[in-house]
Amino acid sequence: MTANDLSVYSTILAAVPIRVAGHPALSRAINVATRSQGAVTLIHVIEQADEKTEPARRYVEQLMSSQPLVRDMRLVAGRTWSAINEIADSIKANLIVLGSHVHGQLRALLGGTSDRILHHANRDVLVVRSEIYTEHLLPKDYTHVLAAIDINRPSQWIADRAVAVAQTYCAKLTLLHVLEHYPVNRENQYITPEDRDPVQYQRAIKAEILAKMTMATGYSETAQDVVVTNETARRPIPAYAQKHGVDLIIIGAHGEYGVDVLFGATADAVVHRAPCDVLVVYQPIDRIQRA
Repeated sequence: MTANDLSVYSTILAAVPIRVAGHPALSRAINVATRSQGAVTLIHVIEQADEKTEPARRYVEQLMSSQPLVRDMRLVAGRTWSAINEIADSIKANLIVLGSHVHGQLRALLGGTSDRILHHANRDVLVVRSEIYTEHLLPKDYTHVLAAIDINRPSQWIADRAVAVAQTYCAKLTLLHVLEHYPVNRENQYITPEDRDPVQYQRAIKAEILAKMTMATGYSETAQDVVVTNETARRPIPAYAQKHGVDLIIIGAHGEYGVDVLFGATADAVVHRAPCDVLVVYQPIDRIQRA
């Protein structure tokens, strides 16, 4: 994906409860497909093939006739949401969109199957915070994207992905680094001069690194910020999003802020506490090999 190209999301798999007409996650999937010139496959998991199956099929047929970007539908019987990854592999989806009807269902979905969906997705996953939308307030274009950046690891690809989203939506972009566990885990790489305030000095160093990342993206509508905390990033990231009117958080699937490390703590907390949608992005294999 280049800095201004979302066409990588050409095949989108949306996992939503079909019984909820006009589900926000489906509206968001169609919104992304419109922007990326892609197509949506709808997957619905039912507990058993009962009388709900046929009404679901009829609903999707009506949906497909009114929404040309919804090209296919898969019904899967059983409680296992692992079928999401299997179908994503079969259709070569490059984005999975997850949604819930209420917050409790989102916790149940992600809490029980995060390892199978997020850890093994090998593709970007967009978690739609469905309860913040209503039938009169459906998902619309993103206006403020927040990218959580771990500058202690190679993260330029996360910034580039965030730029692709922000630029496609003509949205403001903020690159945020959280300096965790300060001053307990004070790093030795940048020693604060005696005449400087330690917190301000460390923030300035991190902000300079973020500024260089911003210059590398070439996207002018990008701001940088550094938050210093004596705890982990699990609270500051959602809190920052709430305070600054962010409607999409982007987090990388690696590093201190990613799902590969402490999913039950930092990343899980970001997904569940975020006041907005969260896009978990995966580093392309070719970039891993070049790193």
